[in-house]
Amino acid sequence: MGDMADFVLNDVLDDEEARARFRSGGMSQISAFDRGIIDELGFEGKGADIKKGRTVCKHCGQGGLLWKQYYGRWRLFELTRIHTCKKYKKGNTNGNT
Repeated sequence: MGDMADFVLNDVLDDEEARARFRSGGMSQISAFDRGIIDELGFEGKGADIKKGRTVCKHCGQGGLLWKQYYGRWRLFELTRIHTCKKYKKGNTNGNT
């Protein structure tokens, strides 16, 4: 591999090792947050930086929501609780109400 590919691979392996260390209790939450393993609320996804950005509900337009993994599925959260959209109708996935 080229040098850049080696650097990237080493970073990925280091990140996975750090995640494993955190999950086994060998790393504090503060260190895990500093490394990007968990977000500011303590949620861990596929790396806290993935889907961490704030977004808007496509059904009601409420902003300031966060994507978080909940029992293996990605859900919108209002800080610490699941966003419950008043305009969402089951089976409506196109954003129109």
